[in-house]
Amino acid sequence: MGESDAFRALLVDVLRDLRVEMEFVDGSPTRPDLVFAMVRQGDVFGVLELARRAAYGAPIVAVMALTVPKVAELAELGGANAVCALDGPLDDLRRALLQALQRQALLRSAAAVR
Repeated sequence: MGESDAFRALLVDVLRDLRVEMEFVDGSPTRPDLVFAMVRQGDVFGVLELARRAAYGAPIVAVMALTVPKVAELAELGGANAVCALDGPLDDLRRALLQALQRQALLRSAAAVR
């Protein structure tokens, strides 16, 4: 298992612990409700650009394996709607998810009014 596969498995385990239902759709034209971008020091902006293209306007949560304040700052500057680290308390991830999902609900409400 490669590093990114291990990171993805860890994220899936954490999300399941939070009772988040997931569906993985790779390369499909399906519009997601939420996109997770696994960021680390190096190409934060490139990763977020790829996530933005796949998101079709859905919120993007930047996820780090370890808390690195500089990476978190870059992810926020790069347009992530929420940032969290898997080495922190689960409540931090829960807050990031809720923040991103609340943004999505607001966007849908605004679109329905138009």
